[in-house]
Amino acid sequence: MLAGMSAMVVFDPCRGGGENIEEMLAVLQTVSTGEITRAVRDSRIDGLDIRQGHFIGLVDGKVLATGPTLTGVAEEVALLLVREDSEVLTILVGDGDDNREAGEAAAAIATRYSGRLQVDIHEGGQPLYPLLLSVE
Repeated sequence: MLAGMSAMVVFDPCRGGGENIEEMLAVLQTVSTGEITRAVRDSRIDGLDIRQGHFIGLVDGKVLATGPTLTGVAEEVALLLVREDSEVLTILVGDGDDNREAGEAAAAIATRYSGRLQVDIHEGGQPLYPLLLSVE
């Protein structure tokens, strides 16, 4: 979702369709995304033991982090996303039972990276994913 938003930002109605497509595809190559959600059952994915109720962190669609706290998993996902050449970190806070903790996690991440990146936090209202992150 956040990668698509990044592509939408470069759309220019004054340009032709082909040029817009090129620009949008170019932006997509520079965006990495992270998602945090809760595990609904015990499982094992890519060598990670995931416990029901724990948080799962995905980076570009691959499960790379898990743990009992939203903040811990979110910080790990952010660490995996942010590169030396990153400029903007966008965080969408979801809607649901974890909303308060998601807001706290977003603030902790913003504090960690604010001197290095432009950090934007928005209320996304998305269900099932307390946090969505993107880095450009």
